[in-house]
Amino acid sequence: MVYINKPEFCIAKKSDGTEVYLGLRNDGTELAIKKVPRFNSSQVLNEEEILRLPELFDAPIARYNDYEEDEKFIYLALHLCEYTLEEYIKLKDGDQKKLAFQMLDGLKALHCQNPPILHGDLKPQNILIGGSFFGKSRRLPTGKTTVQTKEADIEMAGMLIYYIYTGGHQPFGDVPCDNIDVDDVLAKDLMEMMIDAEPQNRPKVEECLNHPLFWSTER
Repeated sequence: MVYINKPEFCIAKKSDGTEVYLGLRNDGTELAIKKVPRFNSSQVLNEEEILRLPELFDAPIARYNDYEEDEKFIYLALHLCEYTLEEYIKLKDGDQKKLAFQMLDGLKALHCQNPPILHGDLKPQNILIGGSFFGKSRRLPTGKTTVQTKEADIEMAGMLIYYIYTGGHQPFGDVPCDNIDVDDVLAKDLMEMMIDAEPQNRPKVEECLNHPLFWSTER
């Protein structure tokens, strides 16, 4: 894989020093190259390990292509998607229900592994249209409880559905359960369940996907 280390080819930057560049595979296929400082090596190695899992090959998450490293950086090559959710919401009039379903379907692929994989960084910039998402996911150590962390993912997924249904115009942050200004009654009901103030009351991702909101969604 190759990439050009110039500002005009940088398509994303993160606060931890990670940069994402437009790159190419040897056959000319466009890639997204994550350039990660070595002090974050545990994060990217964990991500690479998860993306290599055969169980996730058919899951709606970002496709893994290649991995390289040098003295200062680790490079992870992923399938290049056209938009993040943040960009897509601003430019497109998409199917809100379908976007919400696909995002939850990607989360299900992680949560249903054994041991479960936790996303931990759900936000509009991490939802990739055409490749679902992948953030700072990690496997939960065997024997550890999954309740709080899975439920945190569910809460953030509920926030994302709110973001989708408000066209990205509302601030992405705490949304009181009794103040969700969304016309779709079923979508509002699902959001209220997912961002419930009591973590133990939030539904599992499988229950979210079986909510009446999605009964007519094309799977």
